[in-house]
Amino acid sequence: MIKKVIGFFSGSPIGYLSGSFFAGSQTGQSGLINPVIFNIGDIQIHLHHWLISFMVLLFTLLFLRKKVNFPTLFLSFSVGVMSGLILQGIFSYNDWRKVFLLQG
Repeated sequence: MIKKVIGFFSGSPIGYLSGSFFAGSQTGQSGLINPVIFNIGDIQIHLHHWLISFMVLLFTLLFLRKKVNFPTLFLSFSVGVMSGLILQGIFSYNDWRKVFLLQG
């Protein structure tokens, strides 16, 4: 139990700070890593880093954890990092919920 707590609470600030460092400092601003944006016809799909982190977190907890025997500390640290990235993306940008945008 203590490994889970240590892993999560050491990973969360690392995830939050990583998001702050690599993503743009303001809404609409590109950071050190370019945003993942797809244009399909008149629809623009923006996969925010919080959304990508959420998908990785779900995949890890629902599928990968059952297939791979991760050490407890590594798994809880990874969950903490993904949680920190999710929180940073949601609380730092006012366009966090804009995933599908109509162009034109």
